[in-house]
Amino acid sequence: MRNTLLLCLGLCMCVTARAQNGTYFEGSLEVGDSLRTYLLYVPATYDGTQEWPLVVSYHGFNVGAQFQADISQMDSV
Repeated sequence: MRNTLLLCLGLCMCVTARAQNGTYFEGSLEVGDSLRTYLLYVPATYDGTQEWPLVVSYHGFNVGAQFQADISQMDSV
């Protein structure tokens, strides 16, 4: 019960978060024999003059990168 409540609260916080202005870039890279794709979000306030942390958000097996970006709203972080 407690885990369910925490999950619901976490999802509510994600849904109410406001995204920053920015741009998503699509890219790909080869890993062994596989071509992997990714989304890179760059906030509009990033100008390249300072170091910023890289935040990585992995999606599950049947979930795509755009769905992960939409549901997690990592662009608000």
